[in-house]
Amino acid sequence: MEQNENIIEVSNLKLSFDDRVILDGISFQVKPKSIFVILGGSGSGKTTILRNLLGLIKPDSGNIRIFGTNIVGLSDDELYGVRKRIGMVFQGGALFNSMTLGENVALPLEEYTTYPSSVIDSIVDWNLNLVDLLHAKHLLPAQLSGGMKKRASIARALSMNPEMLFFDEHTTGLDPVMAAELDEIILRLKRELDITVVVVTHDMTSIRRIADCGIMLYDGHIITRGTLAEMEASTDIRAIEFFRNHEAKEKEKINGDK
Repeated sequence: MEQNENIIEVSNLKLSFDDRVILDGISFQVKPKSIFVILGGSGSGKTTILRNLLGLIKPDSGNIRIFGTNIVGLSDDELYGVRKRIGMVFQGGALFNSMTLGENVALPLEEYTTYPSSVIDSIVDWNLNLVDLLHAKHLLPAQLSGGMKKRASIARALSMNPEMLFFDEHTTGLDPVMAAELDEIILRLKRELDITVVVVTHDMTSIRRIADCGIMLYDGHIITRGTLAEMEASTDIRAIEFFRNHEAKEKEKINGDK
């Protein structure tokens, strides 16, 4: 892929469930080595876009090109070639409780590669070190804090050396300090691994720290797009209300902490 090409191109994506329109004419592009945010309130359609990008849902119409391949209509076997180049970080971590942290991170390598155990162990150590969790390699998920579980999920997502990472509401359930630490890890991964990141979130504090650009959704439509500054300058009343409500919550939180 040439540097000036888009790593993701979504064109006129439409999706309905029964009589309810979920996505209505969604189009956007993601540049390589950027952090792209899909912003919006609950029920706006942002997680549905993520599921479309992973090929978990087939749209009614429109195209989704990832790494130059239109994934709409591909079989599961054909989708595998695209999915193996993407790491997914789930909102709840999605770790297996009966396996240690190291075993969780090693699982994709054991399932999808023929690497010897010594190589797998080296990759696991490398990825755990990237998220500052090498010391916790032999712990079970129940022994980890919420922030550690999120970081463990990132380490597992990195196992197959992906070119792109997807995050679904990565700061949910974290206190401000842990959320900031997780954002710093995302920035470090982009910087050190030249990786592309797509983040689905409603957390404006996080977006201010990490976003290069993105889109804002409301009721299945894109109402503004661009850099954060460009989105905040939108004259769309729905975007104005979103940012205004966030500012009010931030002031309320600051006053409550005094």
